[in-house]
Amino acid sequence: MVALFTECSGLGTHRSVESVREGGLNDKVHQLAGPIEYDHIILKRGLTASRALWDWFEAGQYDFKVKRLNMSITQGAAGMNLVGMAVSAIGGNSGYGVVKTWNLERAFPLSWKLSDLSVANTTAVAVESLEIVHEGITLSPVFGTPMSALG
Repeated sequence: MVALFTECSGLGTHRSVESVREGGLNDKVHQLAGPIEYDHIILKRGLTASRALWDWFEAGQYDFKVKRLNMSITQGAAGMNLVGMAVSAIGGNSGYGVVKTWNLERAFPLSWKLSDLSVANTTAVAVESLEIVHEGITLSPVFGTPMSALG
């Protein structure tokens, strides 16, 4: 496990569609299914001392050889959702375990951001955001959990 995140947004996919008009056929337009496209995913967490995310983003800055990783996003029991690069695991002993796990193929960072820093606000937490792109997503079959068909 390289990193855990407190938020994950943009987990989605959609199919492109091509509309084709057929000559002489004026009452409809053919809708042809196109390739599947994947949305960008934004991961957020409180800032830590680790340089792992920054180093991943910085890789390939000069030679364009970005470091692509396979990673998993794991949905656990309430309050136990985790995002981990390479492998995800659920900690704690709530007894609920993993609900769902999505596996991303060949992901790499598109942008890295840090929330505003202010000495005037002593209660604010610095939040690190990482936007990633990937080349595919699969849903792992999970059995024996409260949310599965066999659970």
